[in-house]
Amino acid sequence: MKAEFRGRHASDQTIEINNLQPGVLEVEKIQFLWKEEEEEKEDRLEELTHEEQKKQLSLEGESSKSPKRMMMKKKRKKEKVKRRIWKKGRWKRRERKTK
Repeated sequence: MKAEFRGRHASDQTIEINNLQPGVLEVEKIQFLWKEEEEEKEDRLEELTHEEQKKQLSLEGESSKSPKRMMMKKKRKKEKVKRRIWKKGRWKRRERKTK
């Protein structure tokens, strides 16, 4: 009998199980464990206040802002480019003006 494990923890493995006894169905539990973890994390975050949510997300290494918003912020940062300009006998630094 074959059991397929899919999800971020199992990395898409196929495992062969011999001598499967009736009543021992750990396969299903393992298969859906990662979904339960995600749901528990979301439930905990819903209980916290907004400030605590930000703090918790930053501890876990996730951003509270949407990915699209973060991309726009990165683009905006890239637009400001520092340039070196020769002015009055020496190099001066200034940011390029953007439209």
